[in-house]
Amino acid sequence: MMAIPFDTLKVVEQLENAGYSPQQAKAQASVLVDVLSEEAERVADKFATKSDSTQELANVKLEINNLRQEAKVMNSDTKSEIIRWVVGVSVLQMGLISALVLKIVH
Repeated sequence: MMAIPFDTLKVVEQLENAGYSPQQAKAQASVLVDVLSEEAERVADKFATKSDSTQELANVKLEINNLRQEAKVMNSDTKSEIIRWVVGVSVLQMGLISALVLKIVH
């Protein structure tokens, strides 16, 4: 159970000053501590801890690095494909120009 700072002595004294018996005041303070601790525990389950955040951040960084590597590979593949197309089109263009020149000359 999660402990929260709570001055039980002060609560007991306030309850005794309000007319509660010492046993009643102690019981009330004990119940109040239990309720507050349970509520704090319930609320704490809804929030991420520092270790949770650190682990999630590490996962995100790893995924970013993986995506960066994939992008580099894709970039390299794209460059290779563009070079192949440029060379192919250049050869085709040279052949076409040569054919036109030969046609004009003859």
